[in-house]
Amino acid sequence: MKDKNRKIWLWRGVIVVLLFASLLAWALLPGVHEFINRSVAAFAAVDQQG
Repeated sequence: MKDKNRKIWLWRGVIVVLLFASLLAWALLPGVHEFINRSVAAFAAVDQQG
């Protein structure tokens, strides 16, 4: 049981690090910023059609 809890915390840590890295890339790299903005706009357009 202890090993299972350790794996859960490890995956939570990995997710937090990936999220932080994504936010950092979005803030610092202009290409990533544009890509995310276009993706969100495209998703919003598709969502309104459905």
